[in-house]
Amino acid sequence: MTAVLSNDASAILLTPVVAMLLLGLDLPPMPFLFATPCIADTASFLLPVSNPINALVLSEQID
Repeated sequence: MTAVLSNDASAILLTPVVAMLLLGLDLPPMPFLFATPCIADTASFLLPVSNPINALVLSEQID
C-alpha cells in the first residue's frame, strides 16, 4: 500500500484495519497500533517520492 500511497496515507488507512483485526482476535491493540505507522514509514523509506528527505538522500546517491 505504501508503494502506491504516501506513508501518511498508508498509516491512516491501515490503523483502523489493524485495530479491528486485533479486537476480533482478542489481542492487545496498543503495541500493534504504535507499530503500524512505523512499518508504513519504514516501507516508504526507499521510495523517492515518499518524503522530501528521501529525495535528498537519493539525489546524493545518484550523483
